[in-house]
Amino acid sequence: MKVLQFELYKKTGGIESFLLNLDSYLAGKVECDVVCPFSSSLDEPSFNSVGTKVIKIAGIRHLGKYTIQVDEIMRKGKYDLVHMNKCSAINIIPVLIAHKNRIPVIIHSHNSMTRVGMIGLPIHMFNRWIMGHISKANLACSEVAGKWMFGYRNYSVIKNGIDTNKYFFNLKDREIMRKGFGIADETIVFTNLGDLRKQKNPIGLINIFSEVCKKVDAMLLIVGDGVFRKEMEKQVESFGLNNKVVFLGHRLDISMILCAVDCLLMPSFYEGLPMSCIEAQASGIKLFLSDTISKEVEVTEHVYWFSLDQSVEKIADMIAENCTQLQEDDRKEDNLIVKEKGFDYEIMAHAIYENYCLTANKG
Repeated sequence: MKVLQFELYKKTGGIESFLLNLDSYLAGKVECDVVCPFSSSLDEPSFNSVGTKVIKIAGIRHLGKYTIQVDEIMRKGKYDLVHMNKCSAINIIPVLIAHKNRIPVIIHSHNSMTRVGMIGLPIHMFNRWIMGHISKANLACSEVAGKWMFGYRNYSVIKNGIDTNKYFFNLKDREIMRKGFGIADETIVFTNLGDLRKQKNPIGLINIFSEVCKKVDAMLLIVGDGVFRKEMEKQVESFGLNNKVVFLGHRLDISMILCAVDCLLMPSFYEGLPMSCIEAQASGIKLFLSDTISKEVEVTEHVYWFSLDQSVEKIADMIAENCTQLQEDDRKEDNLIVKEKGFDYEIMAHAIYENYCLTANKG
């Protein structure tokens, strides 16, 4: 079986991690090609190492070239199906081209909503209706992601899985990383993982952390990059937090960074079922999340919620009360809980493989 996987973006993120985990399981069973723009920072060697071919094309802004290249890939690739991983239905060109070339399509929703704007929302609603007539199978990472992409059409929820063994807490890694960053043992270290875009509420992140710093000895490691980075750096400087906040950019050693930290702080405006939250819980750290994030992400007993309608001071008070460091045994126990709750990538990948087989046969 040969599968074409869409759609990856300029920056690495949750869908990329999801596909890498999936393709590592499918190696030897399914031949996978994954499409991304030329400007992508995708970790191509990792995909190649599991047998996945990375195909780079023009971005959607170059509409004519993008359309021609997608059509050529599908015409010549002899694919059994196309697996579309979507955060919104704004761009359905690959879906339409797959339909034209009589290739069955799986639509897979990964977000509860996305910033599509006043013009984009009706486009999303209309396009998801079109996709509903083309798709052979509808998948979602969570119930809210399913409702966002499919409305009242039928869909199956398959939890995004991770390699839980990779995120098993390692005390030696913690000591190495904290020593490298010059962090004292007693300092409470927070992290935020993901692109620095409006959805993630990056300005709110710094506002909340600045208040937390007034109450506890804390540091913040920001993993990821994006359009808000310069504004955040100015904000950090204005608060006098240059020695408290570290911008790490894109990293490939996330599991080691999670060993080093104690808490994840995510004040996002919206999310589907963010992979970073599952990874963080598998590493055994505490999570402080805005209640706009799907409650399905709560796996362990170390998840704390706040409302973005609350004052920054009230949010910081709650965090300061609960941000103590967990013991090594507790962190390792949380890893086992994540696996038992069905978030291991082998469970996820097997379910998707079954959908691949059924969908290819439908075609």
